[in-house]
Amino acid sequence: MADDDRVDYPKPPKRDNGKPGPKCPYCCKLLKSFDLLPRARHVNQDLKPYICLFDNCGQPSPSFEDYEKWANHMAERHTTDWPRKLQNSFDERQATRT
Repeated sequence: MADDDRVDYPKPPKRDNGKPGPKCPYCCKLLKSFDLLPRARHVNQDLKPYICLFDNCGQPSPSFEDYEKWANHMAERHTTDWPRKLQNSFDERQATRT
């Protein structure tokens, strides 16, 4: 991550008129576009950078490709009160360590 909390996506290869779109550096599929936004969406689908913050979520591999899907998961699975619950869980773990 960059200092300003932006994600630095891989730069596209140079265009070659005789070849198809660039290859994804993560899944090696050919991409349809050299443009940043479609490539960034594809990378997010591969990496699913948004993760559930609860150890006991109960959902296998709780990771999500975009903020909206993550926020919906957190609100629906862990209620809209999840920030307080997460803080309480953290406080309990800290108390058992001291």
